[in-house]
Amino acid sequence: MTDLTEFLLARIAEDEGVARDVGEGYPRALLGPSAHSHAFKWLPARVLAECEAKRRIMEECADLASSEDVYTHADLILCALALPYADHPEYREAWRS
Repeated sequence: MTDLTEFLLARIAEDEGVARDVGEGYPRALLGPSAHSHAFKWLPARVLAECEAKRRIMEECADLASSEDVYTHADLILCALALPYADHPEYREAWRS
């Protein structure tokens, strides 16, 4: 699953970079000047929290990979984490299990 792990880490890093780059301006630009402050502050923070959560899940999967049965479950979890990126050109259909 090294390829899938590398793929996921790259997508997470991309998401994190975008969230850091856009900061508060991104949601305001999308929602217009009348957007509530909560709406335009929340999105980047949520994305960054999701990135951290995905990394933690991936670390737990790697730690569990010592057992063949558990590795199968870890593999399925990683495939599920990759699903939101299915439209990415480097996504492999074999991960859609």
